[in-house]
Amino acid sequence: MHINSGWLVTVLLLLPNALFVFFKPVDALPEEADKSKRMQFMENLERVGQAGSFLLPFLYDFQLATTAGKIALACMVVSLSLYYLCWGRYFLKGRRFIWLYMPLWGIALPMAVFPLLFLLAASAALRSIPLAAATAVLAVGHLSVSAHEFSRARDAGLDGVK
Repeated sequence: MHINSGWLVTVLLLLPNALFVFFKPVDALPEEADKSKRMQFMENLERVGQAGSFLLPFLYDFQLATTAGKIALACMVVSLSLYYLCWGRYFLKGRRFIWLYMPLWGIALPMAVFPLLFLLAASAALRSIPLAAATAVLAVGHLSVSAHEFSRARDAGLDGVK
């Protein structure tokens, strides 16, 4: 089975982000005025990873004829479903900023982890080493930025614990 549709990776991953453009958190934190050099570097690394991870799938076709391709597709479905579940939780909990980062079933930063797992599985389904490399770059930046934002939210008392 050969499906000419690597672009679906990007579309499916960014679909909930289209809603986010119109439905921002009701209690979002202001941008940090004095970001550390490390955090600026991580944000730039995240952007480079995003560019590669979102553009590269357009150059590839799904390769699902093998067992590995089918396993990769199953991993994509599971990770994307869990990612969408987290988006649903964000909306159902009143679009509070903290829910973009709160653990799910003991999994830290699920809205950062699940899209990364989706992209990693997609790199296998598309047989794309460049996509795997871009995902690795994205992972370093995205996980660092997400952990930092979660920490800021908790420090600001947005989790109701402060």
